[in-house]
Amino acid sequence: MAYVTLDESTLYIKGGYLADGSSTNQFYSLNLRQDWEAINPQWKALNLGLNSKILPSGPYHSLVVSKDKKSLIYWGMEQGVYIYDIANDLWLSQRPSPNTTTQWRGLRAVMNPESGLIYIPSGALNGSSMMVYDPVTGDSQTPPMPISLRGITNYSVTWSTTRNAFLLYGGEFYHADMTQRYTANTAFYQYSPDTQDWTVIIESGMILPTPGVNSCLVEGERTVTPSKLCHGYFAAGHSLLTIGHLLNNS
Repeated sequence: MAYVTLDESTLYIKGGYLADGSSTNQFYSLNLRQDWEAINPQWKALNLGLNSKILPSGPYHSLVVSKDKKSLIYWGMEQGVYIYDIANDLWLSQRPSPNTTTQWRGLRAVMNPESGLIYIPSGALNGSSMMVYDPVTGDSQTPPMPISLRGITNYSVTWSTTRNAFLLYGGEFYHADMTQRYTANTAFYQYSPDTQDWTVIIESGMILPTPGVNSCLVEGERTVTPSKLCHGYFAAGHSLLTIGHLLNNS
């Protein structure tokens, strides 16, 4: 399932798998600034594009908000790039993915809100490079992934406004030679578009989350004083535990 929030006011979810294992083309929004009971959240059904040739579907894809915050950009490795008009609840256009796109599942997209560029770790050249995609022009770049991250999939990724970088957590490494299909990633990484460098974040604290696959990682804010905000990240994956973890982002 793909998900994204717009200014922490609206949550969008698209596609995914149902409990019985079948895929769904669902598309909903949820007003996060409206009061509702936890057992009855006020989901709003959105346009699926059923009456047009523009029909993004499937469980493996990503959603990001456009730089001008007027559109959602749907990235599907096998299906291409779609643009959704938020105000008019309308799917506008579709273009094919770059021919260098990695045809894997479990790859996530994150957008730099300053440049509008979309970053997808392992998203190009069969996992050896990152896909950097301009949704306005359709142009792409494929900077190489560091050796320690080549082949990573099923990771979690989010943009950090405080660090002006994106963070990558968890996931596993796909081995094309099939001698060992997957190996877990246990490091927490940061990528800075300004320096084009990957660095490892050294974690500390009394309770550290266990790196997982297909987990959730989002930036949030919590008011500490009227003039100070504390940024944090919530991670929850395939586990019987429903506990969240916060990372001080300062």
